[in-house]
Amino acid sequence: MKRQEQQILVSVSTIVYNHERFLRQCIEGVLNQQTNFAFEYLIHDDCSTDGSADIIREYAAKYPDVIKPVFETENQYSKGGPWGSAVWNYPRAKGKYIALCEGDDYWTDPLKLQKQVDFMESHPDYSVCFCDYRNYNIYTNQYLEPEYTRLMRERGEADGMDLDIDTMFRRWVTMPLTILFRADALDFNLVHQYKYYRDTHETYHLMLNGKCRLMNFVGAMHNMHNGGIATNLKITESIQIHINVSEELYLHNLDKDTKNNLISAYAWKLRYTRPLSLARVICATKIFNLNHNIWLYIKKYSKKK
Repeated sequence: MKRQEQQILVSVSTIVYNHERFLRQCIEGVLNQQTNFAFEYLIHDDCSTDGSADIIREYAAKYPDVIKPVFETENQYSKGGPWGSAVWNYPRAKGKYIALCEGDDYWTDPLKLQKQVDFMESHPDYSVCFCDYRNYNIYTNQYLEPEYTRLMRERGEADGMDLDIDTMFRRWVTMPLTILFRADALDFNLVHQYKYYRDTHETYHLMLNGKCRLMNFVGAMHNMHNGGIATNLKITESIQIHINVSEELYLHNLDKDTKNNLISAYAWKLRYTRPLSLARVICATKIFNLNHNIWLYIKKYSKKK
């Protein structure tokens, strides 16, 4: 970590809600970054009911030049509407680049930021980059290989690979805890233009404004536990969110990649929960003129049940 004697190059964003069990490891992973540039650490606590806020205050007192905390007195997520780093931290970020690490994850490589910034500084045509990571199941003590590693093994080279939008939609490799992107490549108002804004929206729009690089090093750990927003969803709820996200991405942008992604989302729905609503099937056939393909999906996946 470099003191703020020079202009901030990177803003690191962490959002926290009841992450007491993991939070020290998360904060230490950021503070232990070895860089030749200054960075700031923006932490937003969404009115945690455990000891998370006390931990943040402890570290903020030790590193007042680096850590910039915000403590909510009411939980903002529960109120509905836009939420997350794009709402709470991006508008106050001073860095040329922004990196993310949620409070229940952590960085394992002390050179993570330096490696990513070095790449981005020498490749101005790239808007975003990611690194590899590992999944850790806190209940079984198992380390699990992510999709990122499998894709890298299939297609990557020694120093990584470029990612296209179609593959980004089809392979879940762009995890927020490994991202670093150019702040000026993302319109911070996008979060208010979508109803179901997620990191998928963010990555898609970043990739419209530049290339995306998957770097070939392991830099982070994703803790798998039952306390996260996504992990508490039923499979049917996860699928419905995926469809909602895919539909609005297509309807806002009307391009080939978002169209194919929406078709895949419908197919996923059919495979795991059987029928789409008749209204959605009719909508799909009208939008895409793909009556034959849609009903092929219905026939194929109905037989699997």
